[in-house]
Amino acid sequence: MNSLKTELLNTKLFHGISLSENDLDMAGGSILKLAPLQRVFEQGDRRGDVYFLIKGRLLAVHWTRDGREVLFSRIEEGDSVGEIAAIDGGDRSLSVYAQKDSIVVAMPRNGFLRLLATHSDLALRVMQNLTALVRRLTERAYQTSTMTVEERVKMCLVRIAMDARALHNFGEITDAPTHSEIASLIGANREAVSRAMSALKKSGTIEGGRGHIRLIDPEILLKDLVS
Repeated sequence: MNSLKTELLNTKLFHGISLSENDLDMAGGSILKLAPLQRVFEQGDRRGDVYFLIKGRLLAVHWTRDGREVLFSRIEEGDSVGEIAAIDGGDRSLSVYAQKDSIVVAMPRNGFLRLLATHSDLALRVMQNLTALVRRLTERAYQTSTMTVEERVKMCLVRIAMDARALHNFGEITDAPTHSEIASLIGANREAVSRAMSALKKSGTIEGGRGHIRLIDPEILLKDLVS
């Protein structure tokens, strides 16, 4: 099996799923090399390809009617994007572009649906991923309506630290999101996020600068969230 297909099988969606080289040949796909800020697809696009990130990072954003860009999520290596439009045939609800030099595999909608129809374990994983997405959106809506900006910033930092396996004393979050990105993720404005981050630094809870955060004592973050 060639290296590209090996990398594709190592993505989160396909990892551990029994797919043969013939399965992937039948599904089809092409390699795309993306420069920073290059679009993968646009909000409203009707193409249903599914994209698998092999290298780099993508950003999924929503454009508001007044032209503001709201960050929805960061797509990391091994992640996939585009499954919803592939399944229901509808318009893209978000725009996705490369944050830095990236390599993706684009799989045609028909090929992706063929894999789902012939591999129940893959279909189950897709359903589990979509269920997890619904849960995250439900949690985000709850946080926006019931938590202060400071509390939401702390929750966001805890989640990022957990993903980076850095939720421990002096844990390092490298390549951390900017204040603007955090603001979009939690439904706040950048100025409020900057004030919350400054307060956390002054209290000795975190330290660091642009793109880098060190958790001095994550127990303080967790204690404040459950108190």
